[in-house]
Amino acid sequence: SWDESAGGPVLEALGITPEQAEQMAEAMKAQQE
Repeated sequence: SWDESAGGPVLEALGITPEQAEQMAEAMKAQQE
């Protein structure tokens, strides 16, 4: 799961939600396999 307390300011700067960030992270993991 995404650490919202650490990612919050960065996510807001990017204009994405924690949910979107988590989906992106899982997609990156899938590509590395």
